[in-house]
Amino acid sequence: MRVFTFGCSLTQFFYPTWADLLIKQTGTGQNWGRLGAGNQYIFTRIWEADSIYHFNKDDVVIVQFTGMFRDDRFIEGHGWHLAGGIYRGQLHDEPLDLNAFQYKNQYQWADAIHMTMRDCAMISSIKTMLKQRACKTI
Repeated sequence: MRVFTFGCSLTQFFYPTWADLLIKQTGTGQNWGRLGAGNQYIFTRIWEADSIYHFNKDDVVIVQFTGMFRDDRFIEGHGWHLAGGIYRGQLHDEPLDLNAFQYKNQYQWADAIHMTMRDCAMISSIKTMLKQRACKTI
C-alpha cells in the first residue's frame, strides 16, 4: 500500500503534520502538500503524481483541498509561486490590463465567482480521475 497526500499548509508545514505522521506510520508514501498551496497547485500535483506513479487499487490518496480564494502560478525557471489567500491586502484599486482586457481594478480580476467555478471544476475532475483509478480516497 502506498499513501499519497496533497494539500496546503495543513498537509505540509515546518513541523510534522497529520500527513507526515500517517506516512511514517504506514511506512510508505509521499507528502505532496505544500505551505501556501491553493487548489490549482493541488490539482496539478495530483495529475503529476498519477503520471509518475500510476495510482491503482492498492493506493490510498488523501486530498485536503483548501480555500478557493488562492492563486497559484507555475513560473518557468522559478517553479511554483504560492501566494496564499489573495484577499489579504494583496489586491489594489488600480486598473489592470491583462491579455487585451482592462479590469477596472484587481478585485475584478480576482472574481470570487470565477475562482469558485474554477476550483469546483478542478475538484470534480480529480474526484472522477481517482474513481477511475479505483484507489482508496479520502
